[in-house]
Amino acid sequence: MILTGISDNHGNYDYRDEYSEVELLIHSGDLFSDDMWQDKEKFRSIILSLQKTFPNAIIIIVPGNHDFCLETLTKQELYQMFGDRVVMLVNELIEIGGLRIYGDPYTSLEQAFQRRGNYSDISEIPGDLDILVTHEAPRCFDLDFIRRRDGHSEPGCIELYDKVKEVKPRYHFFGHIHNNGNGVIGDTHYFNNSQMKGNIFTPNITLLDIKPVEP
Repeated sequence: MILTGISDNHGNYDYRDEYSEVELLIHSGDLFSDDMWQDKEKFRSIILSLQKTFPNAIIIIVPGNHDFCLETLTKQELYQMFGDRVVMLVNELIEIGGLRIYGDPYTSLEQAFQRRGNYSDISEIPGDLDILVTHEAPRCFDLDFIRRRDGHSEPGCIELYDKVKEVKPRYHFFGHIHNNGNGVIGDTHYFNNSQMKGNIFTPNITLLDIKPVEP
């Protein structure tokens, strides 16, 4: 399956190219900028923009800490808007094209999708995953792209990183830190899919061909 991951657009969707080959688009949250928090019509226009850029893709959304309106968006509303071509995962597992994908949107910030007490959302992350999608980054400073643009360390979440090391997904897609990049540690390929470098929109589309593991 040809797929790509993006994150942290913060209202920026002016992609110049069309990626008709992409079958699955995974968005790791912060679709919105600060002035769009409660606007479901703006959410609709964002998805339409993504569908123009990725016309043949199923879209999976794992919301972020700026995506307040998605806290109240029901599955019925989402289906009425886009049918089965757009899926939102809130601590849920889905299988598409034989790939097991799990999404956890929660962060440690006192904003949208605030993390549950005792990290219970993290404890629910299952094993045997092809792709784990979170908004928050793991705390893994061995990876250069888990740092702010000015070089200071972004905390990330150590509990999340410990869980990733435990369950060993093949891929971990995330954002939150505005510094895209990817790298491998152990059994997992980590992708910071942020479309921002600091506060500057820097679109970065990496196409991946990910196949299910043969039994």
